[in-house]
Amino acid sequence: MYKRQVGLCDGDVLVLCGRDVPAPTLIGLVDLCLTQGATLAGVHGTGARALLDAVLRHDATAAIVTPDKLRAIAFDHGTIPVPGVRLLVTGVPSTEAVRACRTRHGWTVSLLS
Repeated sequence: MYKRQVGLCDGDVLVLCGRDVPAPTLIGLVDLCLTQGATLAGVHGTGARALLDAVLRHDATAAIVTPDKLRAIAFDHGTIPVPGVRLLVTGVPSTEAVRACRTRHGWTVSLLS
């Protein structure tokens, strides 16, 4: 179910805060990482800054975010650590946050449903 949507493969690094996804989704993402050769990195902390720090520390290629975290990332005026990160949103994001992530940071945004 998530393989096509998330698009992880060998060498990818997915970061997430376990509190941002329900247990069945988390189990599916762990399984996907294991079967596709991707690395799963947990985020210590619940804020957007903790997520961005983990993206930088692990050189992530993808991250799971809530709509609130997406908004915080989109309008963060600090340095965005890694270009080309795919953000997978756990809910329905605002249009302006999606646009800002794409235009300001070059990050793609998709729904994780």
